[in-house]
Amino acid sequence: MSETGLPQASSPPVTDIFKEALRLHQSGVLAEAQQGYQTVLGIQPNHVDANALLGILNVQCGAIDDGIVFLQRAIELEPKHAFAHNNLGFAYHERGELDLATAHYRAALAINDNLIDALNNLGCVLREQKKWDDAEATFRKLLSINAEHAPAYYNLGLISTDRHDWSQAKEYYRHAIARNRNYAEALCNLANILRNEGDLAAALRNYDRALSAKPDFVEALCNKGVALFKMDHAAEAYQLRANLFSRIYSIKSTKTVFS
Repeated sequence: MSETGLPQASSPPVTDIFKEALRLHQSGVLAEAQQGYQTVLGIQPNHVDANALLGILNVQCGAIDDGIVFLQRAIELEPKHAFAHNNLGFAYHERGELDLATAHYRAALAINDNLIDALNNLGCVLREQKKWDDAEATFRKLLSINAEHAPAYYNLGLISTDRHDWSQAKEYYRHAIARNRNYAEALCNLANILRNEGDLAAALRNYDRALSAKPDFVEALCNKGVALFKMDHAAEAYQLRANLFSRIYSIKSTKTVFS
């Protein structure tokens, strides 16, 4: 009873607070989700998933160092937390610490060798390290688990591009687009190869599809302008360049930082 003699409202149990924070997180309501996870940890500091998810949320918001602290804590509490290892690897990856990223992706896969996100992330870091054969094998393993995973085909396309195997790269980008028709990055990369091969009309169609999916895609805008110049559409190319500068300025002006 309170001092007024009326019954006090009980606080929601930790489980309910955590579930609501997770719902908010999944809905993109990050500030409220952060408060929810912090409330859980204020009551139960050793809550493994609250530590892990607060770590991920911090990484999403650019507070990578804070995110690493919470993810490390989750792993201290539960060393075989594959989800936390994968996301700690991602945090180190974002910070450019590729060896640490690789170690945690591999730790996640040692716990669950079918973890799609860890396979994709490991393949990406191996490609950055120019370990193309290992990266290719990793993406192929991913596709043996999920043959419809568009990013794996896209990343195989990037490896083929690194190797200057343009024919193979086109095939992989087309596989990615077949599985995600709005895959702007794959559409743009396919268009770049077609442009360099002289198939300007096909390149332009793919740039337009990329921009339809992602209107502020600067790389596609730039490369579409190059294609237009090669097609002797100078006036349209100059107009595109003017629009591009306007978009870049708008993007820079509206950038916000979560706090």
